[in-house]
Amino acid sequence: MKRIRGGVRLGKLKKRILFLVLFSIIIMGLFGFYYYSFERGKDYATMGHYTSKRDRYTAISHFSNVIMMNPFNEKAYLWRGSVYSTLGDYSNAISDLNKALEIGNYQTNVVGYQVRGHTYYRSGDYDKAISDYNTVLEIYPYKDSSDYYFTLRDRGDAYKKLGEYSLAENDYSLAEKIFAENNYSHKGGMPFPA
Repeated sequence: MKRIRGGVRLGKLKKRILFLVLFSIIIMGLFGFYYYSFERGKDYATMGHYTSKRDRYTAISHFSNVIMMNPFNEKAYLWRGSVYSTLGDYSNAISDLNKALEIGNYQTNVVGYQVRGHTYYRSGDYDKAISDYNTVLEIYPYKDSSDYYFTLRDRGDAYKKLGEYSLAENDYSLAEKIFAENNYSHKGGMPFPA
């Protein structure tokens, strides 16, 4: 074999270059699969919200793949928790949403508390739902936003379920005021993360 500068054999250099190229291809492939799984999970989650259970289970599978590759991806936990909640699997939903809130940032926390509050509401734990809605209203600065409107409306629903009709009416009144000022839609349902 021919020697080149530094005494490295040309054969060893080729092997190193080949190793680096293959390593780069593997890393790019994993990143592509990671990104693909996350986006496909979102697609199936939003389709599944309106169509079949099978689509929602497919979404859970995709988000589980993302979490397997990166256990610190708070958005994957948030999305998977949202999907579990729509399926009525509240224990897994709460577990994922707690994990998302544990590792998430400010934006994730606002959405995480909204979704977890909605999950608690759907499971019949209205006190915990109210607690999460209160947290959203405390940390979310945009008082004229649709998120604020929906959170007030949902908290009012939880108060109503507990028989706290005056508190519910206060929330409904404030929500309607925000609605009228900003011309929001009354469409509701399970919020999905951005």
